[in-house]
Amino acid sequence: MHKMKNNLILSLSIISCNAFAHDYPDEHGKCWILDGRSMIQKCLIVSGGAAGGTFTKFVVNKKDYYIEESNFCDEEVNCHILLGNSYENSKEARSYYRNIKNNKIIPKWEHGVWNCYQQIHGKMHICYATPISPPK
Repeated sequence: MHKMKNNLILSLSIISCNAFAHDYPDEHGKCWILDGRSMIQKCLIVSGGAAGGTFTKFVVNKKDYYIEESNFCDEEVNCHILLGNSYENSKEARSYYRNIKNNKIIPKWEHGVWNCYQQIHGKMHICYATPISPPK
């Protein structure tokens, strides 16, 4: 009986850990929509995560952009990333970084960069920066 009780407690604690989700505080930053006009604008950045991945929502001039990234990846392969105007119409995307001063593509994250996402088979392409932009 004691062993069954311990197994039940362990099982419930594992289930409760896997169901945990969290939101990060909303941030104000800059978003760069690379759509031909390439205008840099102020934006609201809403993000959060759960056991399976993270999400980021950008609000630029009342238009929403969504990024969803899986946590199931290794260092050799990019994580599965989706980008779209809603979760339902998101397409596979890739991430990369740009120098915030000259906008040139750089190989890895460093302090003060554009965090960029581009649809692989689509036209959506967005970069963002916050006062302190950690890697995603």
